[in-house]
Amino acid sequence: MPFEARARALLMPGVEDFGIVPVEAMSTGTPVIALDEGGALDTVIPGKSGVLVSPGDDAKVLSGLAEAMEAFNPKDFDAKVIRALAEGFSQKAFGERTIRVVLPHETTMLGRHPQTRLGEGLKREPTPRRRSHD
Repeated sequence: MPFEARARALLMPGVEDFGIVPVEAMSTGTPVIALDEGGALDTVIPGKSGVLVSPGDDAKVLSGLAEAMEAFNPKDFDAKVIRALAEGFSQKAFGERTIRVVLPHETTMLGRHPQTRLGEGLKREPTPRRRSHD
């Protein structure tokens, strides 16, 4: 069992563009306490997958994190809901969303019929042969 699954919560006091660590913790059903900026805005849903703390100077952040940890009760969160939210960031989910965005524009982008599979009908230049040195 991953250590995140045994934790009451993951404390993420730093700011990252995306932050894979909170999503990894969420994939085990563990709620996240994070700053309300950066990637946490996209991954942590207050009241469902964790708690967001207002950013500010060091004193404000420390005070906010301390208050959040003091008030935190893991029973307020449903591990199944947290895992389901984390699943939205899986490779499969990203692939499905990408296909839903790209396929409607495939004909326009590639100038071909939408039923044609990607890569079909592309002209392929023959590979030049090297002359052997007799």
